Amino acid sequence: MTGIDDIKAMALAYGACSKVLGITSIKEAVELLMTPQGREFAAKSGFPTLQMCRECSFELSRIPRVLLDTSSPMICGQDLLAIGDTKVTAVFSEPDRLHRIVAMHGAKVTVKATNYAVVTISSYNSEVVTETDGTALIYVEESGMKGGES
Repeated sequence: MTGIDDIKAMALAYGACSKVLGITSIKEAVELLMTPQGREFAAKSGFPTLQMCRECSFELSRIPRVLLDTSSPMICGQDLLAIGDTKVTAVFSEPDRLHRIVAMHGAKVTVKATNYAVVTISSYNSEVVTETDGTALIYVEESGMKGGES
């Protein structure tokens, strides 16, 4: 099993900034990944790898809105991290904040947005389908993940 110290060391080896030194749990690592800087780091480096995510599957399964190698029929109005063999539909209708999705390592995500909702999706070697009512805005940033395995 990969521990938090191993994750920090690997992240630094992949070129992470010093913010990674402050994390003390897998949950904090996920929160850092969901930031704009974390998403940029993932796109440039390929970190975390799918193997690392699977090694941390127990810890990841305990974090709300993190899906690894699973299917979920629908998630409404919540930020989301979808990894590996995951299939999910995310629905957003709240216009009062930016909604964030990260899809990586083969995840399949369908995003439905209405009522002026704004959604940003970072997709790394994943499949994203978007649907909108014409009022919502969905921004998709796609990357082939340069460094790590997918």
